[in-house]
Formats: sequence, structure tokens, C-alpha cells
Amino acid sequence: MDGDMEGAEGHYKRAVTLDPADWSAHMWLASALAKRGDIEQASTHLGVILEDFPDSFPTLRMAAKLKAQMGDYAEAADLMVRAYEVPGNRTNTGVRAIRYLLRSGQKARARQMLSMDVELAKRWASLQ
Repeated sequence: MDGDMEGAEGHYKRAVTLDPADWSAHMWLASALAKRGDIEQASTHLGVILEDFPDSFPTLRMAAKLKAQMGDYAEAADLMVRAYEVPGNRTNTGVRAIRYLLRSGQKARARQMLSMDVELAKRWASLQ
């Protein structure tokens, strides 16, 4: 995909047409679309994945980033909080979630997250 974005996009569109349930093709197509600036269409393809696999960590993070680029910080926050809740070490994801929550005016929700995760609270404090 790195060399020929137009060609890659065409191949992924064809793959999605042939198999609409192919999560990988949707993810790669979303990535190609986002790289050329078609954020809304990219977001649509990520939505297809999240319908079937709602706790896909990489998909949630990418979807949150795209929503933030569209200026929808409330939706970006919701998606990033969902990514944060996927099991694993998610402190960096938590920091992004806090940023989106604050940008969308959800201060109480941000405080609640910080009060529930000591590591996240430490990381957040170190960034302030």
C-alpha cells in the first residue's frame, strides 16, 4: 500500500465488494482513505468492523482518531474510552481518552476515569 495508494485503494474496494464481511479489507481501505483525506468514508469502513467486533482495539483507536479529526470529540471520547476498556495495558489510550473527554466538555467523566486508574492518574499528572 505504501507505494501505490491509488492502486491499493482500488484493490481494497474490490475486496470489500467481493466480501463485505472482510474486516481486514475494510481496515486497509479505511487506512488508505484516511491517508488521502477521505475521513468520513474511512470512518464508515471502520464502523463496519465495529458492528461485528465492537472491542477491536486497533479499530477503536483509529475510529476515535478519525472522529477527532472530524471535530466530533464526544464520539472520539466514547470510542477511545471503549478502547481503553479493552483488557491490557492501556495507559496511553487512557490519556487520549481523557483528552477527548475534556475537549468534549465531559470533565466529570474524565475525573471518574482518573480516580479509577492510579497509573493513568500518574501519567496524566506528569503531562500537566
